[in-house]
Amino acid sequence: MRRSMRHRLFVFAVAGVLAAPLSFLGSFTPGLGAPVAAAKPAPKPAVTTSSQKALARIHPKLRRALAQAAPGKDMQVIVRIVKGTSLKPYATRSFTRKWIDPAGMTVAVVLAKPANILKIAALRGVVALQLPESLADEARQPLEGEPRGAARKALDHAIDYAVHRDR
Repeated sequence: MRRSMRHRLFVFAVAGVLAAPLSFLGSFTPGLGAPVAAAKPAPKPAVTTSSQKALARIHPKLRRALAQAAPGKDMQVIVRIVKGTSLKPYATRSFTRKWIDPAGMTVAVVLAKPANILKIAALRGVVALQLPESLADEARQPLEGEPRGAARKALDHAIDYAVHRDR
């Protein structure tokens, strides 16, 4: 079957338009041919080493104490660990609570040398390390709707009065 000359010209024109780059159409369509800023390179994934992960588990006050500690002197540390984690290879002495919380974690009190504390932080089952003093660092924040200021003092006084009166 023979194609008409019009049909052939139409097919070639459509093929040419489809093959042409979009910048060619830029002069006809606003915004298409406008210069485009270079695409931002994809951010490189952050690489964290095992030592960085271990340092992230150590409380800032403990990090400062480790920097100032004598290498041969034992330090007492509170360690939050997952059930079954053994700290004995690195601890001079340790005591682990038998009670396991619903998340499967417990607390251990460890006496260890500063270099070994860093090794303990790198263990897989260790969640956090801190000094015993830093347990009370975080001041309790008042709950929403809880009285503050003078109202709080009046409430505390009333509670103290009621508690001592009942004795």
